[in-house]
Amino acid sequence: AWTTNLPFTRSVTKLLVRDNILYVDTVSANHFLLEIESGKILQSISYPNDNVPIWSDHLMDFVLEGNIMYFQKHTKFPDSETELIAIDNLTDTQLWNVNIPSISRITANSFGAYLLTLDGKLVKFDPRSGDKTDIIQFVPPPILRHYSEKGTARELGYHVAVDTENRLVFVYLGDSTQLFAYHLPQE
Repeated sequence: AWTTNLPFTRSVTKLLVRDNILYVDTVSANHFLLEIESGKILQSISYPNDNVPIWSDHLMDFVLEGNIMYFQKHTKFPDSETELIAIDNLTDTQLWNVNIPSISRITANSFGAYLLTLDGKLVKFDPRSGDKTDIIQFVPPPILRHYSEKGTARELGYHVAVDTENRLVFVYLGDSTQLFAYHLPQE
């Protein structure tokens, strides 16, 4: 059908098709929105690689939920600082952004975006305002860091997922064998 050159791209880490648009996430922090029928690049988002470790397979991650695209860009390491950005996919306008130390990839449902923070909190961000709500605090914070020979640290295996239909949020802590499921509070 077509082929498209994705400039300055080293490797693709995620593909997502929604509403006749192909979303492409890459290792080299370049992200593209392409027209499905032609392969034409509709939008290209590029971020600098400052302070991002070479081992990282996701300098930035994204989740599309409804009309909102959430981007999670890792900005500082080893402090686990990330920037979360919410963009209205219909108007292409930024709704909000926030910097927060996090240890999991972002996930989302119609009620908001969720992630685990470095201090052991499961938090939710309102989709339109970005207002943060703490859902649960793990005490002590269950952070297991792995240190390289160069002294840099990274967290492995911390995951969050949400299920809108059953109003559940799932949390897996990398240094545990437990998978936790919590009922989301009523909106």
